[in-house]
Amino acid sequence: MDAEELRERATIDRLEPPVYDLDEPLWTAEDPVTECVGFGYVEEEAFGNLASAITRYENESDGTRYRKVPGRFVRRTDADEGLIDAVKRALGRG
Repeated sequence: MDAEELRERATIDRLEPPVYDLDEPLWTAEDPVTECVGFGYVEEEAFGNLASAITRYENESDGTRYRKVPGRFVRRTDADEGLIDAVKRALGRG
């Protein structure tokens, strides 16, 4: 996947504390096509984590979607879980 194409279709947001009980700002980058998500403490980290999650998604044959938080992958099997709850759980805060 071309990085420019991904950046055009990705939704990138910055979440600011104290919203959602966050202690520090957190960036999210989500791809509507693969439903993969990347998180990071800076925008570039979130986008890079999204690209990494998509690469893993494309290399898997079972269609598992992924979230990539700083330092690790999380299988995205909980499609009905709220995004913020998933982030807090993935970062060990929920």
